[in-house]
Amino acid sequence: GAALKIAQKHIKGDYVVQLDADYQFMPSDIPNLIKPLMQGYDVALGSRYEKGARVEKGAVTNFRRFGIHFLSLATSVASMRYVSDALAGFKAFKTPVLLKVDIRVDHYGYEAEEVIKAAKLGYKIINIPVQYKKRNDGSSHVIPVKHGLMFLGTIIKTALE
Repeated sequence: GAALKIAQKHIKGDYVVQLDADYQFMPSDIPNLIKPLMQGYDVALGSRYEKGARVEKGAVTNFRRFGIHFLSLATSVASMRYVSDALAGFKAFKTPVLLKVDIRVDHYGYEAEEVIKAAKLGYKIINIPVQYKKRNDGSSHVIPVKHGLMFLGTIIKTALE
């Protein structure tokens, strides 16, 4: 969240793509996220769980998959929009949309905050199937229970605003 807020000050183009830097999401899917924006959508959410997505075996544990589905359901309820993978670090926005969303949290919960706020502002959101691979190097800094609770707190807080 903090990094996204800093990056917003430097945006120059018509579209902004948010992509986790661990190379689990494929940059080759970027055109698939931009195309709907060019066709009238405002936000394109990369999803590991839409028909056509390709998730490498072993890339997501069952425990994390449960959390992803639970938090995506909570995000869907809070935004009143279907969100199949709220935790995917792969999204695209029309630049004015992202700038208007006004991210406030500095942690992982910004993923839900940006979707819920975009929905509340009436922006058109679409889920796009993407590729997702196992991590080749290093380890995730996400602590499932701790960050999951922070994420859920952000969903509740943003929904009530």
